[in-house]
Amino acid sequence: MRNYARILNIPLHVARDEQHLAELLPAVSSKRLVLIDTAGMSPRDMHMMDALKKLPVINERLNVLLVLSAQAQYSAMTDAINRFQVLPLAGMILTKL
Repeated sequence: MRNYARILNIPLHVARDEQHLAELLPAVSSKRLVLIDTAGMSPRDMHMMDALKKLPVINERLNVLLVLSAQAQYSAMTDAINRFQVLPLAGMILTKL
């Protein structure tokens, strides 16, 4: 991520935890697009899911998009979709088409 941010000449902020993320969001609230990467965290990680559920509370302007690899097995994709439906998903992005 750091390399891509450097190449694209865009700012990158790394949040250590959900509290740090909550502190960072106001600093980027004027931006048209803010990407939050969960860095391959498992949808089975309940702590991660609890933290993600809090994001819309932190900033009501968030649009949550689920990013899935098109190369993943169908069962893995449907499992991820089902687990992430606890979040207010606005859409989905398929990668590796």
